Amino acid sequence: MTPARTRRAALQPLSPLRRSIPVALIVCAMTAATAAAYPLVQHATPALRVKISKRPVAYSRSASATFAWNAMSATRTLCRMDAKKFGTCRKRITYRHVPAGKHTFSVRVYRGKRFKTAKAKWVVDLTPPTPPVVAGGSASWVTTPIVIAASGSADVGTGVASYRYRESMNGGLTWSATATGARTTITKSGTTWVQFQAVDRAGNVSAWAPAVAGAANTACHS
Repeated sequence: MTPARTRRAALQPLSPLRRSIPVALIVCAMTAATAAAYPLVQHATPALRVKISKRPVAYSRSASATFAWNAMSATRTLCRMDAKKFGTCRKRITYRHVPAGKHTFSVRVYRGKRFKTAKAKWVVDLTPPTPPVVAGGSASWVTTPIVIAASGSADVGTGVASYRYRESMNGGLTWSATATGARTTITKSGTTWVQFQAVDRAGNVSAWAPAVAGAANTACHS
């Protein structure tokens, strides 16, 4: 090749193909570097779960029951009480006119064919205990402490949990604050009239007993 041709060949621009090769290499290098610096992160789906957040107390004297729950990764939620069929529910449900007795609430959450179930058990007691039998008082005046006590109440629902009493020194016109206990010891001078109530585990209370003053619930202390 003559020197003139050599100079013309050197001055000729590169073909499009030859120009694109370095650019492509740079782009590929940048893409690989970016991928290395920012790797793709695959987020795992949270586990399917459900937890009851609101429910009646274990022993309830209410004929209504409200439940609420927290669910994760669920696409469908069903609820039921006792052995009834599951029905669609959302995040909260209230049952009314619940009869006395033992009950079970179930909430079930689904994601596809998988499901999780949470349950809550409680007892509804709508009946108060029977009034207690009170003994230990006397219509005679004494100088020693007098112990008046209650016993014998019955409860068909949740059972008797405790007794409580109140005292009056003016024939029942006014009463002391209610105190917890199945007995009280009277040492105050004067005539004291004592009444008792029975309390069951659901919080139902009996009528005050005895309804009127008598030897069994009166302390005459001098």
